[in-house]
Amino acid sequence: MTFLLFRISEHAMDEIALLLSNTRPPLAGGVPGCDYEHLFPDREPKWRFARLYETAPPLDEALKSVAGDASAVALKAEPLAARIGGPTPGPVALWVVLTNPVEGKEAEFNDWYDGRHVDDTLAIPGFVSGHRFKVTATAGGEPLPWRYLAFYEIELDRAAESLAEAAARAGGPKMPNPGYLAPGVGALPFKPVV
Repeated sequence: MTFLLFRISEHAMDEIALLLSNTRPPLAGGVPGCDYEHLFPDREPKWRFARLYETAPPLDEALKSVAGDASAVALKAEPLAARIGGPTPGPVALWVVLTNPVEGKEAEFNDWYDGRHVDDTLAIPGFVSGHRFKVTATAGGEPLPWRYLAFYEIELDRAAESLAEAAARAGGPKMPNPGYLAPGVGALPFKPVV
């Protein structure tokens, strides 16, 4: 499956799997997935590559594709909510955001994230869609501390500019954080491997 045939916003998914690694998964063979590489590899990210599976394979099968990469992790997640904007004529970057609620504020966190935060993020020029998931299983590498996952699709040719604007808005009046989001967010921007 190639990237140009796969857009998160065009698929209904019951469960997804995400593989994060520093070894590029082979493009052929195994369970088909959509492959990405970090948008800014010179910033020495925790993971340089990502593979998103439309149909979630067993996590150990996903990890086999990057055998020997001790940093590799795989996770499964089930969908919570999605917001989709207008059509995009070209390819999109994928912004993977891993989060946790503040202890004792999970219901408020989910209400805020679904009811306000995704829409605030999609108001940034270049952002196309936002999808939230609850992490249900992880395997490999260090245990992942995050329980929630969001994917944002961003117009690829505007991704750097849009991500800079998201950082500038974070915590301000256009993208407030009422205190439900725990520190330690994992935010990873990826571009498609075609």
